[in-house]
Parts: sequence; C-alpha cells; structure tokens
Amino acid sequence: MRPGRIKIVYVINSLGVGGAERFAADLACHLDRDRFQPRFLCLYYGGQFVPGVKAAGIPVEVIGVSRKVVPANWAGVWSRLGTVTADVVHTHLHEAAWYGLPAAYLRRIPVRISHLHGDHWSWPRKLRWLDRAVETFASTSLACSTAVGEFARAGLRYPPEKLRVVPNATDLERFQRLPSRDEARASLELPRSAPILTCVASLTEAKGQTFLLQAMRSIHAELPEARLLLVGRDRGKTDLSRLAQKNGLGRSVSILGPREDVPLLLAASDIAVLPSLREGLPLSLVESAAAGLPAVATTVGGIPDVVEDGISGTLVPPGDPTALATAILGLLRDRGRRSVMAEAARWVGGRFDIRTVTRELEELYVSMLARRRGTATLPPR
Repeated sequence: MRPGRIKIVYVINSLGVGGAERFAADLACHLDRDRFQPRFLCLYYGGQFVPGVKAAGIPVEVIGVSRKVVPANWAGVWSRLGTVTADVVHTHLHEAAWYGLPAAYLRRIPVRISHLHGDHWSWPRKLRWLDRAVETFASTSLACSTAVGEFARAGLRYPPEKLRVVPNATDLERFQRLPSRDEARASLELPRSAPILTCVASLTEAKGQTFLLQAMRSIHAELPEARLLLVGRDRGKTDLSRLAQKNGLGRSVSILGPREDVPLLLAASDIAVLPSLREGLPLSLVESAAAGLPAVATTVGGIPDVVEDGISGTLVPPGDPTALATAILGLLRDRGRRSVMAEAARWVGGRFDIRTVTRELEELYVSMLARRRGTATLPPR
C-alpha cells in the first residue's frame, strides 16, 4: 500500500445494473492510483460490476442494511465506516446519502460528497425533507445533469453555493473501433437492409418502452421490415413481450435482456431510442452518441444535456407514441440527415468520457481536502 494516498470510500446502494452504478465503478477504476485509494461500501447487495471492480484491486464490502428506512440502517453504516480509514466519503444515489453522510460526519471524515443521479419530483414531502436534512452533513453536493441540479435547488432546497453539476460518464474507448454496420449485422445475424432501432434501458415503466411499442405499430405499418431491439434487465414490472404480441409486433420486436455486447448492437443499428418518462443523465445515450447513432428521445431529465434537438437527434414529449413514431419515421426516411446527426452525436458524446470527468473529480477531492487539512498533507501529482 503506497503511503500518502487520499483514501476515498464510495457509498452506494449496490453495484448492480444501472447508470449511477456503472459510473461509480468506472470512476473508481480510472482514479490515479498513485494519488488515490478507493473502496466501496454497498448498502444492499453487490451486483454485476463487483468482479470488475475487485479485479482492479478495489475492495468492495456489502453492509446489508434494510430496504426500509429504519434507525438500524444509520447504525449499520456508522459501524462499518468505523472499520475503514477515509479522507473522503462520496455517496451515490439518495439512499446512500441518507445513511452515508450523517455517519461520515459523526466519524469526523473531513470531506463528505453527495452525488444525485436522478430527480424525484413525485416523492412525498417526508422523503424530500429527509434528503434536505442529510444534505446539511455534506461538504458539497453534485448533480449528474442540469435538470437534476434544478431539482436539488428547487425541489430539495439545496444551498446553491454547495451544488455543482458533474455529469455521468463512461469509458468511451469501447466505442472507438467498432465494426461497420454490415459487419456488425453479419456478426449478430441481423438482416442487412432492415431499419433497426435499439433501446438500451431497464425494462421498467419509467423508461417508457410501452409507448415505444405503441409507436412501433405506426412504424411497422409504413416499414414492415423495421426491427426494434430492447436491451436491458427486465425488472418484472411490465410484460413487454405480451404487449408486443398483442400489437402484432412479435417478429418485429426482440427483447434481448442484459447484454455485454452493447457496442456491437449499437454499431448494427440505425437509430437509438429512449422514450423515458424520467431520467438523470442516461449513459445509454452517451454510448449511442459515441457509437455515432442519432437518437430519438424524450425531453426529460438530463436527456437534453446529451441529445441536442435537431443536431444530434430529435427530442419529443414523454408519453407520446405519435410523436415518437413521427420522429423515428422522419429520420428513417432521410439517410443524409441521419449521417449528419451521427457526426454531431460523436462530438457530443465525447464530452462524457470517464477520463475527463475522473480528472475533474480528482481535483475536487484534492482541493476540498486541502482546504480542510492544508496542502502539505496531500500526495504530489
């Protein structure tokens, strides 16, 4: 163990499927290990990103607190934080902030950072009060998008002077040398000439796939060969397969579940679609932009931070299958417009590279700790 490194404890609900979870895992793995020593404390369970994090030499511990908001949860996190040495506690997602921030304060950990990855305007008042109350224990608060920052200010009444936007990001190197469209389709055994739409998102009501399936009826009526690929974990909340069959789309819609070959699927596609009803900042759209795909998505949350309407894609109102179908058909009819948007999407996607955001957060950790302890205690660059 190298002496003098800044010790960072990331507190998060889990390292399972999700944009915040992927971001946190990528962030920890890309830290300069000569200057920083990361570790994870997961509230509920481990998850699919744990093996990769551990392979990078980063410890992961599961606390196993209750899903109910009960006093024992605070005691459990406080107790576990007492077993580690930390200079910085960086929480991801609301529940992690609820328990991690007060516990870190009581453990006298110098720097405490909360990171919000979504807005929850529909939350009951008592949960907003809890969020606002624990924020007082934070040294600073981060929001993953402009919209989430606005929710923190207006919905949770976070002090503006303690709040800054740091976008979600991912490893864009996976999208640098993708095969051609035809090569990707041959590899995946997809039809060479059919229009292919891809939606990468958990199969939940909030992601709006039911509206996309309704839109597919109009798309299929005009372009019977069009295919829709739904990629993501099925959380058991909606029966999309039954709905596709009911709408006569059984052969046009493929529900693929979670996939490790998302870059290849995007390389084979014509348009990325995300019909969400609410979002933080969706990494799936960052990835599709990096892959050079124009997007059709809704105007919610942080989506406009990633998709520039009319430039790198088309934005439509949430919950409107007619608008979705019109936008998708418009792009499918105009190959030249898709090509121009594809180039713009690559440029936009580059703003969300994990290396850039990691360097920004590294400097934040250093500067905040310097203010608390003095620069003499900090590791050299």
